[in-house]
Amino acid sequence: MILMTMILLATQGAPTLAVTQQLTPQAAGDIVLAGHDHGPIARIVIPANQGMNPPGFIERQFVETPVAGAEGCSRKRWTVTFFHGPAVTRDEAPLQNAYATTEVALTAAPGCPDDGYTRLNTGVEPAQGFAALRYLDDLRLRGAKARFTCSDETSSHLCAGPTEIRRALAGLKPWAVSREDADTVFWMGTPGGVVTEVRYRLDRPGRVAVTREVPAPF
Repeated sequence: MILMTMILLATQGAPTLAVTQQLTPQAAGDIVLAGHDHGPIARIVIPANQGMNPPGFIERQFVETPVAGAEGCSRKRWTVTFFHGPAVTRDEAPLQNAYATTEVALTAAPGCPDDGYTRLNTGVEPAQGFAALRYLDDLRLRGAKARFTCSDETSSHLCAGPTEIRRALAGLKPWAVSREDADTVFWMGTPGGVVTEVRYRLDRPGRVAVTREVPAPF
């Protein structure tokens, strides 16, 4: 496998989609992400929303092996795009672009989990992400004092009261966190599905706005 990787690195131009099928994730990552600062690739994921891509565009997600730190675990997830025109087969689609997002997870056990990570959107540093996740867990699992405002586009009865809000948040996965001026914003649930947003100001974390919305169709 090492020899095959060296041969491909030495002889091919832009890596093709076929590389993701011919090699191990780590070896494919070394080729597809050559020139990028990346860690070992643990797995390659086919995104669930492939049908929304323009014709000829194919995406794969290259997920790095997570690294444990003092506050939790972190890793990069690379979104890699291949493109082929009508005269090129799908497997021959060459690499077009690759970019990374950072994901973090709190963990109380030794080692790092495979799943349960939260994406840090632009402007959120890992330390800020870990702090936000700790506060979210205090809010939904440990009864941290808070005043809620709530709105719900669905019939889930999310806004029936603080107890119902905390119970609902405890059952949801925070899949992304953003910073918008002085606000910290979590998106919770399943990407592409109903979004439950949790928003609070850094200088007033005890005032929490919760919103549940159905995403607009593409």
